[in-house]
Amino acid sequence: MNEQKKDGLSGIVDLIWLNRENASFHEEEGFLSMDLDGTHYDRVLLSRCFPFDEPETHISVTDCDLKELGMIRDLQELSEESGEACRLELARKYFTREILSIEKIKERYGFTHWEVMTASGKKSFSVQDTYRAITKITPDHLLVYDVDGNVYEIASVDALPHKSYRQLELYL
Repeated sequence: MNEQKKDGLSGIVDLIWLNRENASFHEEEGFLSMDLDGTHYDRVLLSRCFPFDEPETHISVTDCDLKELGMIRDLQELSEESGEACRLELARKYFTREILSIEKIKERYGFTHWEVMTASGKKSFSVQDTYRAITKITPDHLLVYDVDGNVYEIASVDALPHKSYRQLELYL
């Protein structure tokens, strides 16, 4: 009986570890593509399993139908060119703007409208269901998701200017 369960699971969970011997990644027409053991995939998607703790390890690779093709244990196990192509794709996918200060948060018609200063300048954005749009990574580290799917990061709530913290504390 145990042997049957073991065989049954191996058919369900068939993990392929991707490395420089079996896979190569490159950008093709603006998308990340992959060659895996002689099979070409025009477009593959990367997802970090541990995006904050281990950003360069345990990266799932799927096709456009979200069928998992394999897992990258560590980007350093890929060729230099493949590793760089994956890093660029991950940087695009996980791009966040860092909030340095909050000028104003105003509620209106079920939305909050934010005016913030980021590392790349002044930004304005809107958030729906503010309490759910703020994710605590740690008690001091937050992500804010706007209505357009953009992600803003507050690396340290404690490091915000006092006025900014007062604007934000209602939603924490």
